[in-house]
Amino acid sequence: MPTITQTAYSQINGYDKKAALLKTLGIKSYRHGMAPVHFTLAEPNSRANVAATVQAMLEDGKMPPADVAAPIIKAAAVDELARLRVQAINEVLAGVFGTDHAETEDSIEPALDYLRDELTRLMDETRDLAADLDGVRTAADAISRGDAAISAWNRVTELSTQYAEIRAAQRSLYRDATGPGALTSTYLDDTSVYADAINLTPGWQAERWSARQGVTDHTNAQVAAYAEWLADYQPSPIFDSHIEPARQLVLIATTTTPWLPTLDQVHAMNAAARGAIQLPRLNTVDQLEQARTTYWATVGSDNATHQAA
Repeated sequence: MPTITQTAYSQINGYDKKAALLKTLGIKSYRHGMAPVHFTLAEPNSRANVAATVQAMLEDGKMPPADVAAPIIKAAAVDELARLRVQAINEVLAGVFGTDHAETEDSIEPALDYLRDELTRLMDETRDLAADLDGVRTAADAISRGDAAISAWNRVTELSTQYAEIRAAQRSLYRDATGPGALTSTYLDDTSVYADAINLTPGWQAERWSARQGVTDHTNAQVAAYAEWLADYQPSPIFDSHIEPARQLVLIATTTTPWLPTLDQVHAMNAAARGAIQLPRLNTVDQLEQARTTYWATVGSDNATHQAA
């Protein structure tokens, strides 16, 4: 049965053809401009062998025959055939893949659509199971609650593995379209996982704290209100490094707003958040409020801070 990742990639037009080519050639990936298929020249080794033969014959008092260098001509012909073969293969690859990156922002969208559907399905099922896991934080807690909690815990544990695969496939697709070094993990953590990231992720919370610390004008009501908003967040337990995956997934499903954006939305969200999380001053607070409004419009989510249970 295909994995979530395999099914996602199969949604990309031409991906199966590309995958088949790579499999046939025994290579894992291709980037535009690469020459992934190579060959070893036979002529240099043939020349060395002929030279050794000629030397041995001369030292033995024999004149080398007229065709003693024939192996060099044959080796050169073999090399030329190999060169043309490799050139043809690499030209086919360049034509099939055809861009600077393995995919484009447009080409990955069907795959992202599939992952969005999978994410929605997974979150809906997790929320349905959450009622049987109220207050359950570990497998031991589930065992103490009885069969319903054990069954729900086991299923959510399975779903947490699927969730991790969805997120890994999402990042892989982004990087296929932008290049491997264009988007850092921190950038994606803060832009591509939660619509309410501006309230939620440690990265944005740290930015908000830093901006809030610089506020010195508490006399203007608008500036003071914005400063209060900057400080109005709570650390989420979903980022606890010791949390069990099943518990984490329940909290993600019930206390956050997961999303799986387009690359355009990723960048727009980042720009809006950076525009909103700044030191508020009397002459800038209107712009900050507009940036915050733009953020929520970009992510399509209500301005609501979820509190973890």
